[in-house]
Amino acid sequence: MEQPHFVLQVLSKDQFSIVNLLGKKSGKKVDKMKILERRKLLDAWEGFKILRDSLAVINLKVINSFDGGDHIVFVCDVQKYKNLNEGEELSLKTLREKKIITV
Repeated sequence: MEQPHFVLQVLSKDQFSIVNLLGKKSGKKVDKMKILERRKLLDAWEGFKILRDSLAVINLKVINSFDGGDHIVFVCDVQKYKNLNEGEELSLKTLREKKIITV
């Protein structure tokens, strides 16, 4: 069986508000892809849907995974990457400043 691939996206500082949808809502209750498509926030890269204004994308191939209790840890091999836009990356500091998170 072929190992799964996924895309890691580096968000820009200007994309802070998307965290309310992607990080604070359950995909079991909200069709996030439908919302992103309706807002015209998606593009395509290597057969994956990606956020249009991301700074970079990285195609990762899972080579192993471990149960981490309430998380799963993935060990991956980088298959391909692309820098898409210039800018400052979204950080925990920005999310705190914008009061998106409080940790």
